[in-house]
Amino acid sequence: MDRQDLLYRYAGDEFLILSALEPEQIQERLNEILEKSPIHFDINGESRNISFSYGIVAFEEKKGKIADLVKEADQRMYQCKSRNHERISKRGAAE
Repeated sequence: MDRQDLLYRYAGDEFLILSALEPEQIQERLNEILEKSPIHFDINGESRNISFSYGIVAFEEKKGKIADLVKEADQRMYQCKSRNHERISKRGAAE
């Protein structure tokens, strides 16, 4: 994201990024990675993209405990995951 950001492994395949960037800037950069610079891999002779889901929460939104921020980010990540699955399903149906 930015050289001054801090990246933490939170659980298995979950990470937290602490950033001074505005939520809109973060979302723009993550979408750019997903759409404009996808990571490709081949499986059984078929090319696929690596995808990820994310949830962004600004400190100002949830005053209180860090755990509350993480919980909100987790909920937003699952919303993003749902949208990603929907988008992939629609794209698959169109092919």
